Amino acid sequence: IEHYGSEVLGAEGMWSKFAGGSKAECLLSAVRGSLPSSPVLEIGTYCGYSSVRLAADLPGVRILSLELDPTLVVIARNIVALAGLAAVVDVWPGHSQLLLPRLSTIE
Repeated sequence: IEHYGSEVLGAEGMWSKFAGGSKAECLLSAVRGSLPSSPVLEIGTYCGYSSVRLAADLPGVRILSLELDPTLVVIARNIVALAGLAAVVDVWPGHSQLLLPRLSTIE
């Protein structure tokens, strides 16, 4: 995915929506500063790439990602599954306004 973003989109000066390259490093640096076993909440999953990067770089940390678009939920869940990280990454479908109150019910 990062290769596509830099080599294909970059050549045209287009912007990639996923968190790859320097965007991923910035995201990972911010999350590494949190408590070691704290779960990570991501609002806006898109294709699931940043969730995969977070889960791969932070072993043992649970990732919960919220996505409004049901098509993107399916895509993200499949990318997470292909990466072998479905046990640590959850992708919830729906609007964050409705999903955030549910966070108090999970461990």
